[in-house]
Order: sequence, then C-alpha cells, then structure tokens
Amino acid sequence: MTPYARQVARTLQRAGVRRLFGMPGGGGNSDLLEAAAEINLPFTLAHTETAGAFMACAQAEITGQPGACLATLGPGAASLVNGVAQAYCDRVPLIVITDPPHREYLHQTLPHQSMLAPLVKWSGSDPEEALAVVTTPPYGPVHLEAGAASVHASPRAGHAPSLRPAACEIPAKRPVMLVGLGATNREPLEYCERHRIPALVTYKAKGVIPDDHPWFAGVLTNGALERPVLAQADLFVTAGFDPVELIPRPWDYPAPLAEMDRAVTASTWTAPEVRALAEAQLAAMRPAGEPGELAPHRVVEIAAAIYAGARITVDAGAHMLPVIAHWPAREPRGVLISNGLATMGFALPAAIGAALLDEHRDPRRPTVVFTGDGGLAMCAAELRTAARERLPLRIVVFDDSTLSLIRLKQQQRGLPTEGTAFDGIDWRMVACGFGAAGRTAVSEEALRSALLETRDHPGPVLIAARISTRTYPELIRALRGPA
Repeated sequence: MTPYARQVARTLQRAGVRRLFGMPGGGGNSDLLEAAAEINLPFTLAHTETAGAFMACAQAEITGQPGACLATLGPGAASLVNGVAQAYCDRVPLIVITDPPHREYLHQTLPHQSMLAPLVKWSGSDPEEALAVVTTPPYGPVHLEAGAASVHASPRAGHAPSLRPAACEIPAKRPVMLVGLGATNREPLEYCERHRIPALVTYKAKGVIPDDHPWFAGVLTNGALERPVLAQADLFVTAGFDPVELIPRPWDYPAPLAEMDRAVTASTWTAPEVRALAEAQLAAMRPAGEPGELAPHRVVEIAAAIYAGARITVDAGAHMLPVIAHWPAREPRGVLISNGLATMGFALPAAIGAALLDEHRDPRRPTVVFTGDGGLAMCAAELRTAARERLPLRIVVFDDSTLSLIRLKQQQRGLPTEGTAFDGIDWRMVACGFGAAGRTAVSEEALRSALLETRDHPGPVLIAARISTRTYPELIRALRGPA
C-alpha cells in the first residue's frame, strides 16, 4: 500500500464519504481499497462502473456529503462516463477515482482527463484540491487520477436560468414558488406557509413540499399539466430551481423571478383553491383503462397503499410519469430520480446506494424501485449486488416488452414504431437466478397479493407487473399537451 492511497482514503473519510463503490482493477485503486479497509471505510462491489457511480450519487443526494466511486484505467474509466454525466446534470458532489493510463504502452490507454473534462469541475491527482472543489458550489463531479496534473474544467454553460430576475421587493398578489433540485430542507415549506404561496416541485424536489400539504400545487415540468397554476402567477419565487430539469421548450410566462429570500407581499391564494388545482392535475393523470387490465397508475397506487412513506427510486421511461404523479412523497430526497440527465438504468443502483445507508434495514420499510423492463435490463446484474448485501428492496418492473416512451414519440410523429419492442423476459426467473425473490402480477389483485406476501422478506424482491400501455398516450397529453 502506498502513502498516496492512505492520503486519498483519509481525505474521503474526512469529506464525509460513507462508502466506496465500483469495480477495481489491479492498479492503484487496489491499494486504495486496502487503505480504505484500514480505516473502516467500506467498499461495495458493483457489476458495472456506471452502476457504482449511481450508487454513490444516491448516497450523496441523501446525506448532502460527497459520494465516491472508482474504476480501473481504460475500459473502466470509459464505462464510468454515464454515471459522471448523471452527477454533472443533477448537480451531485461525486468524487470519481480512476487509475492513471499507461505511460509506456498503448494497451487500454485512453485520455481520461480529456474524456471526462466536459463533465467534471476539476481533474487531477491532489486529493485535498479535489475535496475543496467538490464541496464548493455549484456542485458536481470531480476526477481524481493518480499522477495527473491538475486541470480545472471551464464553468458550466447553458444552465443559467433564462428568466429575468425580479427587483428586491415586488407587490405580488398571486406569487407561485418553483422548488427544484437545489432544495434539500424544510425552508421552502416554511416560506410557503408563512406567505401563503402555492408551490410546484420538480421531479427531484418531490417531498420538499409534501404531496398532501395544503400549499402543494403539483409537479413542475414546463408541460401543460401545471399551466393553470403558472398562468395565474404574477411572481415566481424560486427555491433551488434549475432549468436543467425542465422539458426543453420555451418558457412563455411573463412573471418575473425572485429568490426565496426576497420580500413578497401577502398573496390572495387560498389553501382550498390550491388543493383543487392539485387534485385536478392528479385526476388528469388517472385515465380510465379497460376492465381487467393493469394500468400503470394503478401499479403506483397499489404499491403506495402498502409502502407509503418509503423512499423510492425511479427510472427514466413512460412509467415515471404516473410514479411522480401518484407517489405520496413526504420528505426531501424521499424520491431519487435522474432528471437532469434522465438516464435509464439508474433506479436499481440508486436504491442499492440508498439502502446501504440504513443500518437497521427493516423489510417493512424498504426502498421501493420503480423501473421499466428496458432500464432494468441495462443493470440487471446489480440484482446480485442487492441479494449479496441482503438489502430490503421492492423492485416493481413495469413489464410491457417495449420502450414505451420512445414508441409514443414515434407514434406522435406518425412514424413506424421500429426498434422499440423486444422479446419478453421472464423476470421471475431472472430474479431467482441472481438470488432475489421473484413474482409476476397480471392483475391488480395479483400485484397487491405479491406485495403483501413478500412484505417481511429480508432481501430484494422483484415483482414484474405486466401492464397495459393503453393509457400512456392520454397521460402524455395530460402532462405535456398536444404533440
């Protein structure tokens, strides 16, 4: 073990890193694992480097302290890129550690720093400087590579709010709060209550204003669903708001923008009025399905009836629309989702990272994973990680053998639905093969029974909910408006 490895390990521990994730190689990061074990900093082996980064991101989001992941040189570093991109787009403080490339050989030699430069705030070999940069806003990933010269990446471009700022004080009668990924505590909730202001939350801010709170006005995406609220605003008050989370379309609301610490006058909103607007949004996200079919929104409602209050992770795909709408979030970071990057394959690794923070691991309060079959196929090997660690995960797979969101976009454009269907996967057998419990549900009653009968299972449970996609087009129209 080298003194450098010990220095890196001690720096990670001082930064508040709870656990290292990733896939080691035979170089310097093997020394790092030994140094980490020496100071009781645990390591979890992931089955892909990307999944290791997602696990570390989840811990960073929950604790507010940096996460850390490692990979070997060459293909290991290349496989990390999507995980680093997740940390970049969702503003997560992540320390990415790679072995340096060979200096004498071409084999497995890639320009790590050049490859990661557009996605990191800093790249170099000094662990102290890495710590200083990763803990300084705006948050994002840094790249620590042994033996490399320090390089500071250029400042972020393209993410600054384009809305025009408000004056210090504005007499507003219909202010609306926009709560985004930077909001991690109860201050926005207290502000809403004090000033009687309705709040819209982005996907990553779910739970900052609890869904059942009188001033919760719905979810913010820059779509059609929240327009009845936004159109009435004469001032937008922001809390952690970042346009990286919005659907990429023009923001056409004329009201100015003010930070949460600016003064506002008393609003004319009433709590019953706000509740009615929120209920109307929820009703629009509850389309009528055919009798006997398992509709996506019913999957969420049934799971919520059993596990309400649990932390959930959500993968990208059509299923995320009913999940975000219908899951009753109650606390900040109770919902973990890749929103700035919106990558598939995120939910299961993120749930593993989250569950590893829980020392008690009560199976009756598990981490619930909502994922599509396409996204789970990208990271299915992490089922073994969850089983090996005996983590109480409840993995609900929206099983339709289709990349549904992509297919919907093809249909909206009048294109053939090519390249979005794949042969069905027997997810129950897949789960069993990796050491997890597996179930299949083809109806509401079967889903409810599967959730209840596995409620005390100490390890991961995978339930494949064979859904009908019939209601997805109506959900898309309600949320985003006409194509």
